[in-house]
Amino acid sequence: MIANAAPPFVSPPIAMSPVVVLAPTISERRFEMRSDTVARMLTRKHVDSVTASQWARDFVTYAEQARVNPKMLVAIAYAESEFNPRARSQAGAIGLMQILPERNSWREYESRCGRMSVRTLRDPDVNICFGAHIYGEFLSRHHGDRDRALAAYNNGTGEMSPYPGRVYTSLAMLRE
Repeated sequence: MIANAAPPFVSPPIAMSPVVVLAPTISERRFEMRSDTVARMLTRKHVDSVTASQWARDFVTYAEQARVNPKMLVAIAYAESEFNPRARSQAGAIGLMQILPERNSWREYESRCGRMSVRTLRDPDVNICFGAHIYGEFLSRHHGDRDRALAAYNNGTGEMSPYPGRVYTSLAMLRE
């Protein structure tokens, strides 16, 4: 052994910062699962997968904001327009959810959904947003009575009509 020999080279310990992996939260996972389910409902009725994915996120997002069931919103859209974003009724209702642009009482949702006009309601994102909040308002007004809320969505009054049955039939068809 050599007395003055240098010790073998040892590198100093490297200070490593911890690696943080951002996994989706439980609520984000639930959102994605609901979004996937809604997208499957849309593709069953011949909505292309890219559009279905975007609309599904919109249906789920706005349903959560309005505290309504996203599948019910999809069924309303199918009953109203058969997923035709350019649909226009004889009464002047526009888009997927068939929103009447001249209803001033719904302008309160413009802060959440954007400006309400004939042009903007042709945008499915804006249309779904208004539809979700309007249905949520009717559901609240009718104390959770879905039949009356659906009738009100369709005729504005909540007077019973065959419309709730159309929506329930749409919902059953979309689940098949």
